[in-house]
Amino acid sequence: MLADADAQRMTDRKADSNLVAALAKQQGSNGTFEFELENKEKQLGTWAAVGIGDAIVVAHTPERVAFAPARKLVANSVLIACAVFVLASLVSVFLASRMTKPLVGLSRATERIAKGEFGTTVDIASRDEIGDLAASFNKMGEELKLREKNLEEARAALIQSEKMAAFGQLGAGIAHEVKNPLAGILGYAQL
Repeated sequence: MLADADAQRMTDRKADSNLVAALAKQQGSNGTFEFELENKEKQLGTWAAVGIGDAIVVAHTPERVAFAPARKLVANSVLIACAVFVLASLVSVFLASRMTKPLVGLSRATERIAKGEFGTTVDIASRDEIGDLAASFNKMGEELKLREKNLEEARAALIQSEKMAAFGQLGAGIAHEVKNPLAGILGYAQL
């Protein structure tokens, strides 16, 4: 052991027995491996042959240190995913309320028209399909109002014609009632 972060191991010139056992299993001129130090701390290591005799270079680090950036990346990814989810939820709620508000207005206006309030109109706030629907709805309301007015005029004309027909029938009945006695008088006058 020529160099180590632990000065005691360097002065003892003794490597950890678990490290030596893990290296003994390796084949080839370089590679990576996992092992536990005698103090049970998990380690990740890499080794390579130097090319001078049986000398090799070994570098190892605690697993917690090696994976710290990955853990931090996962934690940051989770935070970003949560933030995106919250933002997407807020945007979707905003868009949904913006899209349903005109439809709710149309629904209420439809209920008023169904009750006979044909002058009901809907404010046209957009130039999209919902705005086109609101414009069509307003046009329908105006046409229904005009038809209602024409129907009222026709109803009034029908009532007037019924009155005239009744008046004509009354006049015919009176004429008939007057004609019968007059016919008798006329017959006696001719005699």
